[in-house]
Amino acid sequence: MIFHEIRNPLNAMLGAIQMIATTVKTVKERKWAQIAINTMGMVSNVLNDVLFLSKIEEGKVSLHKHSFSI
Repeated sequence: MIFHEIRNPLNAMLGAIQMIATTVKTVKERKWAQIAINTMGMVSNVLNDVLFLSKIEEGKVSLHKHSFSI
């Protein structure tokens, strides 16, 4: 599936940015690194949502009825 072809490089970039974040020296650099990390996380979440929706469309997701109390 194409999503895995996107997810692997995305995870590699996130890991690289996280490594860079541990070596930055100024507060401004840390701020920019954190913005990049947060942005990569948001992109990853969108990708996961699209992947989940495609599984629903393909009929690969089943729902189970469970009762619960509020």
